[in-house]
Amino acid sequence: MTGGIEDLVPLITYTSILHPTNDERDRLLKTLFNLYKNPSYQQRQVLLHACLCFAKQSGPLRVHAEL
Repeated sequence: MTGGIEDLVPLITYTSILHPTNDERDRLLKTLFNLYKNPSYQQRQVLLHACLCFAKQSGPLRVHAEL
């Protein structure tokens, strides 16, 4: 099995979008931002893309409350 941390980003992102409880979504988003200790430019772009996906799928009210 190949993969690494970068494979976790979409899983964490979409799990946080779909999870029904606020506390668990918050924990998942914190996990997402803590995946990389010192993110490179490319890793920051991946995290930015994850945030944009979260925002598009969740809507403005949830984004304001959770990000």
